[in-house]
Amino acid sequence: MKLLSMCSHQNIVAYKDSFLCGFKNAFCIVMEYCEGLQRWKRTAVGGNLADRIDKYREKGTYIPEETVCKWFADIASGLRYMHDLGIVHRDIKPANILADRNNVMKIGDFGITEKMIKTYLSHGGCTEVYASPEILDGSGKANESGDIWSLGCVLYEICAQKVGIVSHLLVAGLP
Repeated sequence: MKLLSMCSHQNIVAYKDSFLCGFKNAFCIVMEYCEGLQRWKRTAVGGNLADRIDKYREKGTYIPEETVCKWFADIASGLRYMHDLGIVHRDIKPANILADRNNVMKIGDFGITEKMIKTYLSHGGCTEVYASPEILDGSGKANESGDIWSLGCVLYEICAQKVGIVSHLLVAGLP
């Protein structure tokens, strides 16, 4: 929790509190509230980036270039902040990017982040289609470059409204 509590940036979902609850002492984390996509109305009032991409795909339209640039800048800004603190996220993907009511993108889901100095990513520790080649083949240490690779995969998905073919080939083990 110390890791989360030290993050204070407009493009990072803010940590509020943590506590044990329930009969099994479940660990609960209270984070900043980002309004959810209202699926029954299909309106974009918050939600996550995956929902936003789906909404445009369902309408059969591409996301406007200005919007793509704004979203990308938001995510890159949050990622740079984390990297400046020595934090590697290790699971950057559209479902882990939340949007607030003002269309500001925020990096969330810090379930597998660790300080860079003590981290090696095991094969199962990330979403494979967004993982860098060195992580998938087990030859690399989890570091900033893996997050940047994932950010590139996210940018491709925002623009093309589909997961990149390179990621699919890497997961399948094809050349």
